[in-house]
Amino acid sequence: MFWGLGAGEKGKPRKKGRLDLHSPKLKQDLLWAIIQNAPVAYIITDKSYRVKFVNNRLLRLRRLERDEILGNICYNALNGGVPCTACVVRKAMEDGRGHRVLRKDTMSDGSVVYTDDFAVPISVDGEEGLVLNVLVDRTLEMQFKEKTNALFLEVVRSLIRLLEKKDPYTSQHCREVSAIASKLTRYMGLDNNAVYNAMLGGLLHDLGKLHVPDSVLNKNGRLVGWEVDSIREHPVFTYLVLPDLESFKTIREIAISHHEKWDGTGYPNALKGEEIPVEARIAAVADTYSAMTSDRPYRNGLGHEAAMEEIKKNAGTQFDPNIVEKFVRMVDEGSMDRDTLTAPEETTTFVRMLQTNRLIQRRLKKAAETTGGHAQGCLPDSAVRGFTAHSSFADAILNATPATFTIVDESLNIIYVSSRFAHAHGKSVDDLCMEKCFDVINGKVTYCFEVKDGCVRCPVVRVFATGKQQYALIREEVAGKTQYRGTYAVPMTLDDIDGKPIRCCLLILFDRTDEKLAQIELEEDLKRIADMLYNFVTELTPGTTGNIDGVSGAAVSFNDYLEKMQGELAEMLASQGAD
Repeated sequence: MFWGLGAGEKGKPRKKGRLDLHSPKLKQDLLWAIIQNAPVAYIITDKSYRVKFVNNRLLRLRRLERDEILGNICYNALNGGVPCTACVVRKAMEDGRGHRVLRKDTMSDGSVVYTDDFAVPISVDGEEGLVLNVLVDRTLEMQFKEKTNALFLEVVRSLIRLLEKKDPYTSQHCREVSAIASKLTRYMGLDNNAVYNAMLGGLLHDLGKLHVPDSVLNKNGRLVGWEVDSIREHPVFTYLVLPDLESFKTIREIAISHHEKWDGTGYPNALKGEEIPVEARIAAVADTYSAMTSDRPYRNGLGHEAAMEEIKKNAGTQFDPNIVEKFVRMVDEGSMDRDTLTAPEETTTFVRMLQTNRLIQRRLKKAAETTGGHAQGCLPDSAVRGFTAHSSFADAILNATPATFTIVDESLNIIYVSSRFAHAHGKSVDDLCMEKCFDVINGKVTYCFEVKDGCVRCPVVRVFATGKQQYALIREEVAGKTQYRGTYAVPMTLDDIDGKPIRCCLLILFDRTDEKLAQIELEEDLKRIADMLYNFVTELTPGTTGNIDGVSGAAVSFNDYLEKMQGELAEMLASQGAD
């Protein structure tokens, strides 16, 4: 059965509304409209990896001319003549199943394109070994993540700059703890996320000393009374100063727990043994080594060997003995001294820790040249249009394209929905047909004619008014949850059950909920970070720091950066759907 077009009761053809949903011509018209208009690249390759068909979207995505790819070996045209690592086309041919990979391609002009690459084996007209490649452009989504990662890095750097304005020694100490902790975490075999948290946790673990008076931080002598209480409060201050955001969760735990001791005699919460987060136990060793080997106005630092002996002596009391053992072994195996231990991690490594997606990354050259005419053996559009009559091809298109589909007539009645669309709305295909589209999507007829930024918001209304493809990001409530759909509206003309042409609009809807919610969350996070900085600066007193102007100036500069970045991110997301 054609995927997405259900039969009526007892298998009888369903002709609800004005379309015969089992008409072969309707199937072909619908699938061809998807292939030609969906914001998705489609490629058909044969068992020799020769490209038989591409749609226009692929040419735009890869910035190619049709004769550069048709008839060419796929990796010659798309990968600079080198067979692809983790090739999903090869895997689909080998086991007859669909495969997927997320790819990052650096084009010959230096620009970067991210794609979700799906490969599905198909069999039509007796021709075996064909694979349908479906490429969904994820560039905007990934660029947004990169921008937010850059923003997060700048938050960390700006907080360090605030500390540096107040106390240059403490800021340098934090950099050293970051370097030691990240090296030790990696040596212990913990994952990249743990190394990343160790790196940032080391950088920010003493941020609470912004609230400790200069007279205490730089006192030439033993601390007494209220001075001891003041310095012991800095882990709690750090915990409170750092934004209460998900991305700072582990970093805040490192900050508040790095002075806890293995035997339970530490502060502020007297945690014992494995009650202390492992990242904080690692930071404690790194923090102590850096502090002992650093020169201060009131004392000289210990040498490397003496500091190592002190750490070994306190294993099992102050420090986790297992972590001390690993630290000593790392130093011995690497013949490390203070300089190599405290050398900062490379910036490239730091940024790489932010990458949350597993990518196949490639740098592409100009398409490789081949001999002979590229077009030989290619499939003309008419042949591919003929493929749409085959259930194998139809299933591959509709199942591998991560979208839902519906068709609306000029009266805004739904006259077709895909099974995936019906499932997403918790209703049957029959129940949805002939309902008003606005009742299904957002329950508001007023939405259809609302004007925003000088144009009608509803892409369906715009299609019937202009006869041109339109795009909108639509918010809808489904089963009590807010969802966002990137909606491409395409004008179509279909034959009704009497063979008469009717004007329709094909809606191709992509789930954009995660991206939109990330934007909303980021906007809220930016506000909270700005509020945190404002509260911090207003609480500064001459007794806390002698450089109020320097610290305040750094905070104002960072707030300006936040506003600029927020504008750039909003503009980036607003451009989605433009083509």
